[in-house]
Amino acid sequence: MQRGQALIVVLLILGVALTVGLAVVSRSVIEVNLSSIQDEGARALSAAEAGIEQTLGGIITGPSGSGTVGSVGDQFVVQKSSVAGATVYLVAEELVAGDTATVALDSNFNSAATNNLRICFGKSGSQPAVQLMGYYRPTAGGAAIVNTLAYDSDALRGNGFGAATSGDPGCPNFAFGALLTNTRNLIPNGNTPLYLRVRVLYNPPASPPVPLGFVAEGSPSWSFPAQGEQIIAVGQAGETTQKISVFKGTPDWFPMWDDAVFSGVGLIQ
Repeated sequence: MQRGQALIVVLLILGVALTVGLAVVSRSVIEVNLSSIQDEGARALSAAEAGIEQTLGGIITGPSGSGTVGSVGDQFVVQKSSVAGATVYLVAEELVAGDTATVALDSNFNSAATNNLRICFGKSGSQPAVQLMGYYRPTAGGAAIVNTLAYDSDALRGNGFGAATSGDPGCPNFAFGALLTNTRNLIPNGNTPLYLRVRVLYNPPASPPVPLGFVAEGSPSWSFPAQGEQIIAVGQAGETTQKISVFKGTPDWFPMWDDAVFSGVGLIQ
């Protein structure tokens, strides 16, 4: 009887030990798999970043490209697409006083006398103004010319700017809006539009930055040209993939250049 009981006890102990052992092995396998997945995820992300860097650095120049990185040959695939044909353009970053944003233009900007441009800016708690600088080149050739207009959300400043409308229904996500009723008032007919440069005024750096956007209006309808490229890179390592999306906007220049004159031979006043 005692021998039978001892055998049962031994079998129970062996069963418990086997269960614990299997649990430890299973946990170890899971941890190894998780570690492998995390490692592949990090490598796939690095591969996608490499694709973005090669595209921004000019190594990949076409609409698509691919490559490998690392000692084990992790792969990336890059696709580029032009962001064009939109009737609404929102500046990616919010701005404070002195900040500028540049919008690329083409012949659609002043191709018809009925072309209108709605400027949307500001948000609750701010009351800024905007300065519009239209850069164009005369059809007959010669140096680029800039024409300037401005709109203010506070009529009490008395600066002679055009009036902006509070709660403009054409700018539902902004505090203010202003309508340039004929784009040829900024860039005259018969010239080649280049850029629209916008500077925010009366919104000190201590104040929250404000959003800025534009709406192409009028009849016949028109739209903005490409303001940059959408770059999507997909990296793969093992069975894991990671995707990164980057918007490469129109090249811009420093705000101080708006108030400087440059010459190939010397400064001309």
